[in-house]
Amino acid sequence: LSVDDSADNSSWIALSGATSGSIACNVRSAGMVAVGNADAVRRYLRWQISLGTATSVTFVSAFMRAF
Repeated sequence: LSVDDSADNSSWIALSGATSGSIACNVRSAGMVAVGNADAVRRYLRWQISLGTATSVTFVSAFMRAF
């Protein structure tokens, strides 16, 4: 699972450091990824997921910015 950001909701790039890495789908898991307070996060966000050999997935993803 990774996060991309965009200034215009059209051109997307990966948000540096905002990825979960590989997750085993046969066990429940949870995690949190923190990016630096000074990191630029543009207006639009989307998540990207690669299922590999899985045929379905259920998950929750949230983004929170601290001030």
